Amino acid sequence: MATAAHSIVAPALKSAANDTGPVDWTRNPVVRKLLASFATNPPPIKMLARHERWDGFDYTYTGYRVAALQVLRTSIVEPAYAAAEARGDLDAACAVCASPSVFEAVQRALCIPTLRPITVAVRDLNPAAWGDTL
Repeated sequence: MATAAHSIVAPALKSAANDTGPVDWTRNPVVRKLLASFATNPPPIKMLARHERWDGFDYTYTGYRVAALQVLRTSIVEPAYAAAEARGDLDAACAVCASPSVFEAVQRALCIPTLRPITVAVRDLNPAAWGDTL
């Protein structure tokens, strides 16, 4: 069952509209869940043609989760930038512009260490072997 796009974006828009401080779009709970999923299940990678390499990387991330992150980032960053511009707060507008891109956020999420199960040999306790130590 697919999640409707409006059910993902609506909470992000509501939180961005009420925020008057610096916006970090990666702090949104929906975004954090998507980014956490990359630590255990990395997204597919698409190799870029030479004319598409704007930032020096030869690849980009693709897939539904990356597309959802792009929509969420746009829905959070654009209203925050518009609000900062309307207030005339250039420092806040610069902070919004300096927020990480989707590519950078995914790269950071891939560095999250995952918890691996640890197996430990368990020996049965024999109280008779303890003797007088109790």
